[in-house]
Amino acid sequence: MVHKLNWSKKVVSMTVHFGGLLYREDNECYLSNISLSQRDVDLIRMSRDEIRSHLKISYPQILEQMTRKHPKAPRFFTQGLFKYRTLNKPDKVPPQQADIDDGCYLPMEYITDIGKRPEIASKCVFQAADTALKSLCVKKNWELITTKETCVRIVINKTIHVDIPFYAIPQSKFSELEVARDSSRFMDSARDWSELPTDEVLLAHRKDGWIQSDPKRVSEWFTQCVQNKGEQLRRLIRYIKAIRDHHWVAGGPSSLLLMVIASEIYEPNSYDDGDALRALMMQLPDYFKMNICNPCDAGESLTDRLGREGCDEAYIYFKKINKDLEQACRIVTKDTKLEFILSLQEKVFGPRLPIDMSAVTVSEHYKIDGAPFSRTKAG
Repeated sequence: MVHKLNWSKKVVSMTVHFGGLLYREDNECYLSNISLSQRDVDLIRMSRDEIRSHLKISYPQILEQMTRKHPKAPRFFTQGLFKYRTLNKPDKVPPQQADIDDGCYLPMEYITDIGKRPEIASKCVFQAADTALKSLCVKKNWELITTKETCVRIVINKTIHVDIPFYAIPQSKFSELEVARDSSRFMDSARDWSELPTDEVLLAHRKDGWIQSDPKRVSEWFTQCVQNKGEQLRRLIRYIKAIRDHHWVAGGPSSLLLMVIASEIYEPNSYDDGDALRALMMQLPDYFKMNICNPCDAGESLTDRLGREGCDEAYIYFKKINKDLEQACRIVTKDTKLEFILSLQEKVFGPRLPIDMSAVTVSEHYKIDGAPFSRTKAG
């Protein structure tokens, strides 16, 4: 008697990994396609340095004429997305632009009769800055925007603008930082930045005077997040910001809000950026139903700034984007990689996602069924 065992193999599920579309060091990928060109990065730095040089000379002269004070030249610190290395190339130009925030720090004497406050009114600071920068913008054919409440904006071209917020710092603290420093690089190192007094840095507001605001705290918080969780977090933030820019021509959740939510959700469980993004996107929509605060200021609600209508819109958009992403991942096979990528382009990422089938891997999972023994008789 011979016992013959028959097996049948059936594909029951597929697992797709598309992280290679998002990030590869030596090939075109989504990350490279949403990154500013080196030419744009050089233009940002050159424009920033020209603005700094002009303000160092012109601002103290104009402010002295206005106030009869003798202000020292300001110093600068780049902050925001350029500092965090999460700045993307805009998706839709116009109206979207890449921006750099270059904080201008003003050494001042503080008046202590009614709390600590700078001796020069914030409106004088803006008047002096607006006047100083007007001549530079005319010379460079840049657009000067003076309607922003907490900064001066200079539009360099249709793709790039520079925002300059103004901060007061006590003269005594400023003098301690000033010794033997190259003024063109001052406050551009982590050491210099960490030495700034957190509780005595005040932001100039066109309507509300001097207000408490220290960007150093957010910078330190995000640096710590990346140190704890890894560089993949920074990439994921750039992906969801780029997805936002593809689906919102203007508006949408702020970059800071997306950065805070992503940092809260993300756990470094996968080497594949596609798997990590899917895990993040599954949870992302629900956070717009919560009260998300600035991690360094519990009194500042980032979702309140977006507004209830804006949060509801973000919830609906990201819910649909996540649904489309998961649906595409569920139906892909080894023979439909091209259709899969085209679906991701259309419904999630836009045309900046490259078409490269070699960057997508599909694993088939089988179920093995054993048939009953068949019996034969020996003659």
